[in-house]
Amino acid sequence: MKHLSDEQVAGRLIGEENAETEEHLSACAECRAEMEKMKESLSSFRTAVHQAPVPARWEVRQPVRHYPLRWAVAALAAALLLAVPVHTKRQQHAAEEAALDAQLLRQVDVEISRAVPATMEPLANLVTWGEEQNQ
Repeated sequence: MKHLSDEQVAGRLIGEENAETEEHLSACAECRAEMEKMKESLSSFRTAVHQAPVPARWEVRQPVRHYPLRWAVAALAAALLLAVPVHTKRQQHAAEEAALDAQLLRQVDVEISRAVPATMEPLANLVTWGEEQNQ
């Protein structure tokens, strides 16, 4: 016979009703004894909590110095100071890339706007184009 799982026992202790669990408890003396032992433990704990003495007054503590906070602020300031040169280097690098891109686009534009490829220009100069050809 399979005994109750921890989840089933916990559910029964908090008041969940399950027909399968109830049926097993009525048939299994070992699980019933375990359930009673758990109930007694919880009852003892509950009583101890309710009967625990409450301190007459709270102890006054000295304020905690927040040195770690000072270190955190100093670290943040250092990080910001280091980030500024990195940021300007990134901007400078981006500007250089933009200039190179513009130069490449000009070269592409020159190549595309040619009537014939550069390698065929000498042949194109041998042929006359224009009105002379139509006459």
